[in-house]
Parts: sequence; structure tokens; C-alpha cells
Amino acid sequence: MRILVVEDDARRAAWFVHEFAEHDLVLVNTAREAIAILKFCQFEFLFLDHDLGNRTFVKTGDENCGQRVADFLAGEMDPPPNVVIHSWNPEGAETMLETLRRAKLPVRQVPFGSFGKSIVYDFGRMAELA
Repeated sequence: MRILVVEDDARRAAWFVHEFAEHDLVLVNTAREAIAILKFCQFEFLFLDHDLGNRTFVKTGDENCGQRVADFLAGEMDPPPNVVIHSWNPEGAETMLETLRRAKLPVRQVPFGSFGKSIVYDFGRMAELA
């Protein structure tokens, strides 16, 4: 399975690398890198943080935040990946969730630490229960 992770925290990034070692995992830590890769590669899953650049509670208008990636996905991706918003920033996560839902993309908001690697297998079942 191809998985893209947008995460700037080294501890969280290490968790993703460990948990998804058997998958084709690409890890980036900026919105610009994520968008550049998404322009040329397809992924089954995208784990998306909002606050990037080793900052917390970043405003959604910031150039280096997950909202930029959500905006790109909403306008460009076909087929889109299954998106898991794992940000702990409630305002940023909610804004990304609204953007992706408006575009009718497959998305779930699950804060980091509240899921295990089984989330990629449970995503379809989660969609059925929503």
C-alpha cells in the first residue's frame, strides 16, 4: 500500500515509519513537498498534520500548513487518497475536514495517538459507519 505522511514532528514521523514499515511509505515535513509529490504520485492513504514547521496552533492561512495540502486535494486529485487528519490543532483540523468533505473526498479526523496502523484496514468500515 502507498502511504504519504505529512508530519514535521520527529517522534511522530518515527512512529509512522515503524508502524508502516511493510508499506511503501513516503514521509514529508512541509506542505510544499506534499503538494509536489501529489502532483506526480498516487497514494492510497494520506496522513495529514495541520501544524508544520515545528510550530503549534498555526493559522490556516499560513503557507506551510496542512490546509494548503487540503486545498490542493480538493481541487486537483483524481483519484484522491483516503485522508486521515491527525492534527491536534482543533481549529486547523476542522477547517481541513470541512474543505475535504465539501469536495466529497474520503476523509476522517483522528488525532495522533488515537489510532494504530489498523486504521488503514478499518477505513472502509469507518466510512460505512459514518
